Amino acid sequence: LARINRIIREVDAALLSATDRTEIEQAVCDRLSDSGRYRYTTALRPTGDGGFESRASRGLSAADNVSPSPAGDGRCPARTALDTGETQVVQDIATPERFEMAPWREGLAESDIGSLAVIPLTYDDREYGVIAVCAGETGAFSERELDVLGELGENVGYAIAAVESREREATLTALYEATQDLLAVGDPQEVCEVVVETAESVLDPLAVGIFLFDDEANVLELAEGTEQMWEFFGDSTAFGPGLQDSI
Repeated sequence: LARINRIIREVDAALLSATDRTEIEQAVCDRLSDSGRYRYTTALRPTGDGGFESRASRGLSAADNVSPSPAGDGRCPARTALDTGETQVVQDIATPERFEMAPWREGLAESDIGSLAVIPLTYDDREYGVIAVCAGETGAFSERELDVLGELGENVGYAIAAVESREREATLTALYEATQDLLAVGDPQEVCEVVVETAESVLDPLAVGIFLFDDEANVLELAEGTEQMWEFFGDSTAFGPGLQDSI
């Protein structure tokens, strides 16, 4: 029990320094697997179609990256964990008391996984996913250990909610500042520059560009954009019937 508590303290310390959800998920997987107590740990997020996808993992090679939650599988401990709000445990992958017909069991068994615990990550009615913790031996999870892991899930859910709240606040602040800048600009080109800069920092897109229509020339031309947008269009940044070679 002392070892488990030490592991949880290390995870909690990592949560304090994490800056986004992905970093939180990876930190949890790293600390749990690197402890030597568990053979494989993965963070699973709902995909919206009834399934889950792994967004962080630790402990197995990419070739052995198996997930106890295939899409659309109704015998999924990850879905059950979120539906019930309780940690789901399979003490013997070879002969489980539940999920005995689930197809994911074979992949886990082939990866020398003996037992499995799936911890729900929730906060204030929000479902963020689960942490699946796999041990090499059967019967690895005591009742006290499952209680501690359940408390860890609550802490992780709270941490994810906290970073998402900070991200929303940062977005709103950036939009407010951009609005103030827009009120102070004096021409369309400056407006374009402010909008592109704000969109790039807030949305983090692959590329952003603004095209303005020139009534006199009868063309649509790229007025402002990110570096990727300028590189994509190259020398062909204007389009329309006003250009003979326009497409």
